[in-house]
Amino acid sequence: MYVHIIQTENNGLINLTKIPFTKEQINTLKMGPKYAIERNPKFYNNKLIIDTENAIRHLHNSMQNLFRHLAAKKIKQMKAPNRHNTMHKRRQYNINQIKKILQHNNLTVAKADKNKAIVIMTRKKDKSYTGLYKKIT
Repeated sequence: MYVHIIQTENNGLINLTKIPFTKEQINTLKMGPKYAIERNPKFYNNKLIIDTENAIRHLHNSMQNLFRHLAAKKIKQMKAPNRHNTMHKRRQYNINQIKKILQHNNLTVAKADKNKAIVIMTRKKDKSYTGLYKKIT
């Protein structure tokens, strides 16, 4: 049987398969089976624009143009190409690659019972490995 344990300070990854994962994929997997990537930053920018305009409309008429100008300036800075959007795309790419690997090889991700380790195992052997990863952790 093949057991590959990647350990960090507080949690680790226990790979009970022979399928290799990249460092980026391992770091993503260590975040846990319930890790969800946030929405694309463009979604938040559009919502921010709408909310900002609604807030400005509640100001006194003499102050509205000043705050519209300041808000527009900040929003232009946010819409400029930035690193956050690139990071979002990279995280999304990693998650999609992990999903493909898991589906193609009939694998599943589970959390170990006694510690915060993540266990990768085949689906059909899921129940037979339950005792094993209790012993490992």
